Amino acid sequence: MESTTEQKPNNGFEAFRLYWQGKGKLSTAYWGFGVVGSFVISLLAMFGILFIVPSALRNGGSVWESTAFRVYLAVVYLILLGYQIVVWILIWRNAHNTSKPIWSQLAKMVVAFSAVLFLYQALKQI
Repeated sequence: MESTTEQKPNNGFEAFRLYWQGKGKLSTAYWGFGVVGSFVISLLAMFGILFIVPSALRNGGSVWESTAFRVYLAVVYLILLGYQIVVWILIWRNAHNTSKPIWSQLAKMVVAFSAVLFLYQALKQI
């Protein structure tokens, strides 16, 4: 059920803390932090590639063999992974804050399925 006490955060950190404590709306946790937040981080990562690729090409050889490019990809991967784990936690903790219980159950199923799929993909790489 939707929470009856609605708190208005003053800044981004307070908003994040509100959602971390499970006192935010499921829709914002899922669509805001999950979908839009992941899209923005991915977009920034792609923008960063514009700076890495030319320097890798200047040094000769393939971009894929460039140490700078590989390090950049590893850092971006770790940032996205960390962010995704935080988003899963936010969605799970705020799943009960919705007017329709079906959305709560669906959100938890998406989080569980995504985590299992991630683990499967990670183990497949080993």
